[in-house]
Amino acid sequence: MMISSKTIKTHTKAKIIIYLDQQNYISSQIKNEVTHFFEEVHIKHNIPTVNKSGEDWIFYVLNDFSNQEYDKLRYHLQSLNVNESRILLVSVNKLDRNLFRFLSLQICGVVTLETLQNNTITVISSLLTKGVFLEPKFHYDLVMEIDRLNKRDKPLKKLVLNKEKVNEQLTKKEQDILQLLLDGHSNSKIAELLFFAQSTVSTTISVILKKIDASDRTDAIVKAIRIGWVDGFR
Repeated sequence: MMISSKTIKTHTKAKIIIYLDQQNYISSQIKNEVTHFFEEVHIKHNIPTVNKSGEDWIFYVLNDFSNQEYDKLRYHLQSLNVNESRILLVSVNKLDRNLFRFLSLQICGVVTLETLQNNTITVISSLLTKGVFLEPKFHYDLVMEIDRLNKRDKPLKKLVLNKEKVNEQLTKKEQDILQLLLDGHSNSKIAELLFFAQSTVSTTISVILKKIDASDRTDAIVKAIRIGWVDGFR
């Protein structure tokens, strides 16, 4: 069944709708569609110094995800009864990773202006029925960030040389020896594992150091990681 404002209008009542939109990005079309969801609407364009009424809807327009915007939003939230208010962040620009810290604030959704313009009914219906709305294109980025944070405290089990990235820079022998350096082996152990003379291993390591402008084997490992030749597995 297609959701419309009429479907849930009789079950929803808002005292105040606040648009914090200094440059008037939110169109009259969006405002009209939002209004149709509610039996009683009072529109404002600023936040009262003290607001305890509850049941407020705040559309907060963000120009970017800078520290200044973050601090400004936190300041505004202090004037709100955030436990009763529904706060939707509306981004003028595409969402990026700098948005993640905004999600720690008491908001109920994030959407780009474009998505809100084209899918107003879907966005508001989701907020009413589920209590949250997140820009669909941002779901993957959020999942990956959560996964990254979960793995951050896990130790690296292995550093692996990405051979596709070094095929043009290093010979196969140099790649094999650099991988064993990443594994933490000494020259004598590398010689034993690859059936090389220790002098061959030492000469090859010297060639590797010269190619990546490293001063010693430790510096070689650090530089190989920094230039993106190495993948870490946890």
